[in-house]
Amino acid sequence: MFLKKINFLVLCFLSFGYLHSEASPIEDIQSGLEFERDKNCTKALQLYSSAMRKNPNSIEAKLGYARCSNILG
Repeated sequence: MFLKKINFLVLCFLSFGYLHSEASPIEDIQSGLEFERDKNCTKALQLYSSAMRKNPNSIEAKLGYARCSNILG
């Protein structure tokens, strides 16, 4: 019985860590801005797109995506 509880707690701990390892929309936007400043709009587009999937109402992600799309053509 004790071993089952330990296994359950370990599983919960690992699941919690995995679920929270994904970057937030704000982190994606900040990284996108850094790549955009470094003239790497291809990578920035990926990050802005990721931010928009996580938060479809993000104006900052949409504007960043538009800027980079305009640069890349």
